[in-house]
Amino acid sequence: TFTSGNVPASGETVVISTLPVGTVVRTMGYFVASDGGSNWGLVKSGSHVDDGGRIISINATTYIEMNMVGVINIRKWGCSPSVTNNSTQWQKAQTYAESNTGGETRIPIGIFNCASPIAIGFNGAVQGVGYSSRPTWANTNAFNFAASGIPSGRAPFKDFWVIGNKAIGTKAFNVDTGDSGASLAIKGLTFQNITVDCFEEAWRLTGTWNAEFRKCET
Repeated sequence: TFTSGNVPASGETVVISTLPVGTVVRTMGYFVASDGGSNWGLVKSGSHVDDGGRIISINATTYIEMNMVGVINIRKWGCSPSVTNNSTQWQKAQTYAESNTGGETRIPIGIFNCASPIAIGFNGAVQGVGYSSRPTWANTNAFNFAASGIPSGRAPFKDFWVIGNKAIGTKAFNVDTGDSGASLAIKGLTFQNITVDCFEEAWRLTGTWNAEFRKCET
């Protein structure tokens, strides 16, 4: 549906490339209606790079800037249980969230297949909605954490079930704690209501700087 300006009413067909700059575009889903990826955005003009989430290209000079605030639902970036590999778009969503909206992405209900680890940066965190949020990985780690001075008090990783395929050497949460002192140490990581299944290791801590769990809550 489209609103603002001289635009057809809801339900009418329009050629999206004809929408004037400033038009508010409301989507009913990402791939299909009601798939959980609905959003709204604003038609703008100028140079841009389509990232499949925040920026959706219409043509070389026109694009839709989608609304992305707060905790980012990965479905709004094109992740779906019907997608073979969600890693690329999830990583884009995670990187965007860490730079712009506080660092958190949300895994909704569903099995989300991934083929490569999600890199977690300075303030990154991931939330699910419970046992039915099920990201899965084959032959690889799930989440890689770099030693980058992550602050205490960050949002927790919570409420999802992370699934591997029993591959040798895989870790669900691979944390490099660093070896250059507190300025690069990872601090304040919190895990709540996380289920790990079919990885060789659930948590691997490497590095020489406080490579230990100070407190675990299960």
